[in-house]
Amino acid sequence: MKMIVADLDGTLVSKKYMSESTKETIQWLQQNGYIFTLATGRHKDAVRPIVESLNIEYPVICTNGAFIYDFKTSTVLHQDTLDPHSIDEALKILDQHEADYLLYTTKAIVSTKMAKQKLESRIGTFDSLVVEQSDWQSYIDLGLLKILVIEQDDMKFKILRRSLETLKGVYVLSSQPTFIDIGNEIANKGRALEKLTNRLNIDLKDVISIGDQENDLTMIEKAGVGVAMGDAEEILKEKADFVTKPFLEDGFVHAINTYIKNQK
Repeated sequence: MKMIVADLDGTLVSKKYMSESTKETIQWLQQNGYIFTLATGRHKDAVRPIVESLNIEYPVICTNGAFIYDFKTSTVLHQDTLDPHSIDEALKILDQHEADYLLYTTKAIVSTKMAKQKLESRIGTFDSLVVEQSDWQSYIDLGLLKILVIEQDDMKFKILRRSLETLKGVYVLSSQPTFIDIGNEIANKGRALEKLTNRLNIDLKDVISIGDQENDLTMIEKAGVGVAMGDAEEILKEKADFVTKPFLEDGFVHAINTYIKNQK
């Protein structure tokens, strides 16, 4: 194996917590010549602090695969934006249901104050623009990668998801419990992983990918070894080559020990 690509929330981090053994394992991979990077549902501005703290040298897959960003050179390597009609239809449904949501544009995260507070309670502080909805269009025009809905009421969550799934040209999935992600239907982590490995001249069979939610499924299927966390969604466990331990038992560390450290 030459490359390890890990999901962030629920895989490496949970509610802003990352174990010391996870940090040490990532450092060990980097020191021993392995390519290590992230594939996350987060916007680049919300993943930047972790990229910097982990000294990640390689481009990162962001926004469920709709965006590949090289933090070292501040360069966008790939992006898949939503078309204007899909955006209009999605926002109509969300506003009808008085949903709280954030817009992940190609330049920044744009949100209401309430939506920002809800997301920060899950992942910590991040750079974003708090803007009145009446002024959102100029930011949407920059290019919209994803709409993130945060809904804690289980019944309202199900109703919203069913309504959104009637839209054409978009994917609708959950990157975390209580989250509904809406993006361009062609964007996914597996597609982005293929683009990134081509750029780095790495064969997919030499890649380990690891995740826990349905937005990780495509990269689990694409990689040479797809790993599901022990507390992952059932569909990931069914499709994965290996099911590791749960997050609280350092599932990421166990997977790396099994496939890399113990093979040496």
